[in-house]
Amino acid sequence: MGVKLHGMYSTLPEHWEVAIVEADAPAQIAALVTQLPPSEQAEIKVTPITPVEEMLALARQMSGGEAPAGSTLP
Repeated sequence: MGVKLHGMYSTLPEHWEVAIVEADAPAQIAALVTQLPPSEQAEIKVTPITPVEEMLALARQMSGGEAPAGSTLP
């Protein structure tokens, strides 16, 4: 399916289950979710995340090549 599981976590007292997964395309995550029972699908929220390094590179690119103001990362 092309989805890599990085980890699963639980929260208390909320009783949330969180899975950190990686895929090349959102459709791969959707294909995984649709294999779950419909009752579980209704409770799933998919939120894309991006590594900080990629966000900083994007910010540099958008600002003309300079690091964002206040940034301490290279």
